Amino acid sequence: NFMQLDQYGFVPNMPLMLVKDPPKTKEPLTEEDILDALPSKIETVTINLLGAILSERATKPLGDFEVEYLRGEKVHEVISKFQQELSRISWDIQYKNKTQRFQPYDYLDPQNIPNA
Repeated sequence: NFMQLDQYGFVPNMPLMLVKDPPKTKEPLTEEDILDALPSKIETVTINLLGAILSERATKPLGDFEVEYLRGEKVHEVISKFQQELSRISWDIQYKNKTQRFQPYDYLDPQNIPNA
């Protein structure tokens, strides 16, 4: 859920609700028809508030386990290897964001993915 605000923050891009019935014919819609179907300002604020709440990262990053469900030396080896791989992936993404991308793409950076 942590990308909700990015998806729904600009309501015309992806409205969570429309206040008019959907079209019943295949006739083209006017700009006014579309604007009339979008939610009101207060509904838009509510949608954005919901998106902001759903976008909060309430847990630690991926691979940083809060509860130890499994125990043992073999488990710790596997978890350590997993965390090293996540660290490598994160480094690669951060490096590419700095050197190759006009706009940073950090959605799949393990440091930004909640461990949920």
